[in-house]
Amino acid sequence: MLVSLGLAATALVGCGSPDTGDPPHSPGAAELVSTQRMISLLEAALPSGTVSEQRGKGAEKSSGSPPSAALSFEKDGRRSEVDVTLYRWAAPVPQFTLQCPDTAYSPYSQCTESKLSGGAVLVLDQSPENDSDPSGAVVFTARLTYKDGKQVVVRQSAVRPAGAAASVRAPGPLTRKHLSTIAASGEWKAVLSRMPEPPAEPQTNADAMTGTQMAATIASLTPSNLHVSDQGSSDGFGHAVVDDGHGKSLVGVNVQQWDRDDPRMREVFGTAETLADGTRVRVDKTPSRYGGSGAVVWTVDTFRTDGFRVVVQALNARAFKLPASRDEPALGIPQLRDMALSGAWRRTEG
Repeated sequence: MLVSLGLAATALVGCGSPDTGDPPHSPGAAELVSTQRMISLLEAALPSGTVSEQRGKGAEKSSGSPPSAALSFEKDGRRSEVDVTLYRWAAPVPQFTLQCPDTAYSPYSQCTESKLSGGAVLVLDQSPENDSDPSGAVVFTARLTYKDGKQVVVRQSAVRPAGAAASVRAPGPLTRKHLSTIAASGEWKAVLSRMPEPPAEPQTNADAMTGTQMAATIASLTPSNLHVSDQGSSDGFGHAVVDDGHGKSLVGVNVQQWDRDDPRMREVFGTAETLADGTRVRVDKTPSRYGGSGAVVWTVDTFRTDGFRVVVQALNARAFKLPASRDEPALGIPQLRDMALSGAWRRTEG
């Protein structure tokens, strides 16, 4: 994900997902749906099998946490942990809630997106529980998001049989179709309708470049002798994979507008180079904060006198969390610098 809006100036930060943050809820007092009700609804949505270790959280106006339920489910000798969480997002629904995981940060994700009748979007994903062990345990997720922002997220994590080797991947008892059916259960709608309306999202800059436009601009600014593939984006972040024939390399960009006198930017660019036009340029070469054996990130961070900020990063692998596939990123610091200082980032068409 690209530059966070704090001081982590060298970390590419895109938007999160329901795994990393919850939509806000209005304050209040009374419980709307009990914990036991959430557990009962999950049990009723499951196919025949054995359930145990039930737990959950009801919907309460006074709580910022979304309602959820979880349990252990066993069928035909296979066992898994299954959980469901309900969310309400303000309209317009954030784009990242309707998309598969960003491949820049979820390199092993196997995911599909389907638009259903009525405008709902179903995302089905299979990803390793731990990206550092892609052959290990797998998490299946069904995320159903309705047009008005109501959302049901169902997950299954298979439990490895006792005594099985760590390298053995245990299949879960529920299929993708099972998870989709659970997510689509009409019983969740009654709970979602009783949850507080989320506050409206603040208006974003209509002239801001989208992540898709950023990815396309990376491609247009990449030297012609490099092959560009796997363009992707999330809110506020665009990326592409480039290859010079010696291995794939991720290039990502984040474009931001700050107050020109923001003290946080003064701290970030305090010792940075200042160009003749007043633009500040900060360069970093660091190990990847997301891990990956031998993975390094090269960053050029620029800040214009009007508060316009462009951060470009290159990685010596095709995605974060992966081991290095080459000694250095495919683009050197001079090339990243030219890319970051290009006037193309102020373009909004395309």
